[in-house]
Amino acid sequence: MYCPNCGTENELNQNYCRHCRNDLRLVVKAFKKSFPLKLAAAIDAMLDSKSERFRRNSFLMFVTAAVSTVAFGWEFYSGVD
Repeated sequence: MYCPNCGTENELNQNYCRHCRNDLRLVVKAFKKSFPLKLAAAIDAMLDSKSERFRRNSFLMFVTAAVSTVAFGWEFYSGVD
């Protein structure tokens, strides 16, 4: 089993990742098939939406920073004669 946080391989009976100490109890239950399928699907959907939102917000922040930098540079260099 691999840690969803850092990708380190762990034994199936471990409750915590040996590298990053991430809690693996939900992953262990899912592997042992004692975790309800609907709950696992809901958690996956929530994590996917957070990941998508993070990517979208990161892109928007990058675009905003780039536009601000260009605008500041334009103002700075256009004022220099």
